[in-house]
Amino acid sequence: MEVTSSKRGDVAPLDSRRRRFVVLGASVVLCGALIGIARSQGLQFKRHNTHVECKATLKAWYLTQKAFHDERGRYDPAFANVSFLAHENGRYSYFAGTGPMARADGTQEAGSNKAQVTGVTFWWELPPRAAVSVEQLPSEVRAQLGMSGTCPRCEITAACAANLDDDDTLDVWVVSTGSLAITGPEGSTVSPGMPSHWMDDLDDS
Repeated sequence: MEVTSSKRGDVAPLDSRRRRFVVLGASVVLCGALIGIARSQGLQFKRHNTHVECKATLKAWYLTQKAFHDERGRYDPAFANVSFLAHENGRYSYFAGTGPMARADGTQEAGSNKAQVTGVTFWWELPPRAAVSVEQLPSEVRAQLGMSGTCPRCEITAACAANLDDDDTLDVWVVSTGSLAITGPEGSTVSPGMPSHWMDDLDDS
C-alpha cells in the first residue's frame, strides 16, 4: 500500500481556509478605518469651505464699516448705505441689525435701501431652503446686533448664520468693531474685527 507523505511547507486545507478568513477580516477592518479617515477628512474640508465664506464676508463687512466711519464719523447697519453686498447665493444669512429681509435673488423688500439683513436660499435645492431669520438667532447674539453707543464713539456688530445640515442647531459667527463681553457655547470671545465662531453646526460631538 502506497502512502503519500506531505512535504515540508504544505498547508492543510483547514489552515488555508483559516488564513484566508484572517486576511479577509483584516482587509475589512482596514477598509473601515480608511473610510472613517476619509469621512473625517471630508467633514473637515466641508467645515473649512463653508466657514471661509462667512468669515470672509464678515471681515469684508467690518472693513467696509471702518472705512465708512473714517469718512462719516459713524457706522450704518443698512447694507446699501455703506455699499456692501453679501453673497446672493451663499450658504449664510447676514445680519447687521433687525431691519427688512433681503430676498435671495438679490431684490429686496420695501425699504430696501435700509435693509440690515440679507437672506439666502440654495438655488440647487427644490424647494429652496429657507433663509435663517433674525428670530432664530441665539438671544445673546440677537441682543448684540446693530449699533451701540453714541457716534463717533460708537460700535456696530454683525452676524452670519446658516443651517448647514438640517438639524436643530445653526452655524453662527459674530464680528464687531468693538470688544463684546460675551462668550459663546464654543468658548469663543469676540475681539474687534475678528469673526468669532459662536456656534458650530457641523460639530456632532
